[in-house]
Amino acid sequence: GIMVGYTDGELHLARKITRAEFVTTVIRTLKYDFMLGASENKFVDVPNTHWAKDYIALANALGFVNGVGDNKFNPDANVTIVEAEAILLRILGYGDQAQKIGWPNGYTLYSSQLGLSENVDIVNKTVATRGHIAQLLANALDIPMWSYFNDSEKTILTEYMGYKKVEGTISDTALTDDYL
Repeated sequence: GIMVGYTDGELHLARKITRAEFVTTVIRTLKYDFMLGASENKFVDVPNTHWAKDYIALANALGFVNGVGDNKFNPDANVTIVEAEAILLRILGYGDQAQKIGWPNGYTLYSSQLGLSENVDIVNKTVATRGHIAQLLANALDIPMWSYFNDSEKTILTEYMGYKKVEGTISDTALTDDYL
């Protein structure tokens, strides 16, 4: 339910993704859908009839997106890889540190150091495809969230999605009824 395919049943991973589509994907990843409609839309270029208005308003209220200036979000423009990285770094708690270095280099640097951009061709102004976003999200899921207390156990998987980490090894031994 995070990335929704098209009516032909395909994800079309080579297609470019808009800023509105990306924000929607992020809110779904974090399972924040239940808060849709609770935030005020502050962007003048996102009309009340826009399909992603509530997703954009919520992402803004949570501090994940700031817009492009002049109270605009530019929802139907394509998102660039560095814009997507910036949003994910803010969610992970690294946004302030990346911003201290500056736009866009701080975000690209942190993204690279954390492994967020692993297997993604990085050029700051490269327009992201659905495939790029799928890879960035997959990479982000298990990156430790930034903490003053060096708590490296918290990730998007554990904090936002509610999964528990399990220590152990994986083997190729099949389970039988004796193990159930």
